[in-house]
Amino acid sequence: MMMVSKVENDVGNSKYIKSAFYFPLAFLFSANMFGFLSVQMCMFVLLGVMYGLFINGSTPVDETQRLHDKKRSSIVLVGAGLGDPDLLTVLALKHLKNADFVVSDMLVSREILRLVDKDRLFVANKPKGKAQEGQNELMQVCLKALKQGKTVVRLKIGDPYLYSRATEEVRFFEARGYKPLVVPGLSSALTGPLSAGIPLTSRGVADEVVISTGMVMKGSLSRLPEYHTKRTIVYLMAVGKLPSLSRNMVLRGYPRDFPVAIIERATTTKERVFRGTLENIVRIAKINGVVSPAVIVIGKTASLDMKLATLEYSRNTRDHGEHGDTMIV
Repeated sequence: MMMVSKVENDVGNSKYIKSAFYFPLAFLFSANMFGFLSVQMCMFVLLGVMYGLFINGSTPVDETQRLHDKKRSSIVLVGAGLGDPDLLTVLALKHLKNADFVVSDMLVSREILRLVDKDRLFVANKPKGKAQEGQNELMQVCLKALKQGKTVVRLKIGDPYLYSRATEEVRFFEARGYKPLVVPGLSSALTGPLSAGIPLTSRGVADEVVISTGMVMKGSLSRLPEYHTKRTIVYLMAVGKLPSLSRNMVLRGYPRDFPVAIIERATTTKERVFRGTLENIVRIAKINGVVSPAVIVIGKTASLDMKLATLEYSRNTRDHGEHGDTMIV
């Protein structure tokens, strides 16, 4: 990144302020000498000039610092939402259009990636079992672009601050002198079930929501919430853990016929919804080849189907046609 050094800034600003200060001082001295102004009036005017320069005004130092801060904030973590470009926030779309370089998660939908020219797009490759290596490579790619003076968007699926390593990335860039901006996105934990017509809460059915993940440090399964008949549990990044997840929930006292729904590639043209129970959802997922990204909803609301209302919303807002098949077992 090309930036004027602090020494050069200080010297340039110092000369400007000195000239801005000495000129009115010389003028007032001359005016007093020739009797145009009294000593008291000269002092009053001089104090006004000093106040404007050093306290209240926007001096060149202030302006230089503002531009400096702007350049240091040239890395933006943007939430891409679920996959439908129409569900991007206005601010997210603005940053995508203005970025010099976009570094994206591999799970961000093709529909959203098409909004970015290929010559300024890098899609991360995180091989299975080597997520940390892929994450390190991704941050180094961003850092290299930043050092070239580019405005970089780090595009992240869903919301940046919900199970997406955003805090690690923010600290990484801050430690290297860059101050990231974080732009929120719609999380699949809330919007994915809505797209499938599944309410997470419903009066008399569920009054509590727990959001969890199947991906934790060193591959272990996240702690299971206690069973509660009116609780809905939403799991992200848990398709690979579904067999152990459903088995452990039954062992912890969850009914075998407790409803489960899986929403795959929510809000995209490839969305598919599968419904079952803790007893048979693994078989349903295997038969149909369910893959990530997918949201798993466990609880009584998973058996509710408000899809007609959701499809009416879809027809009125986007031209994506009918959603994929729904399997109710």
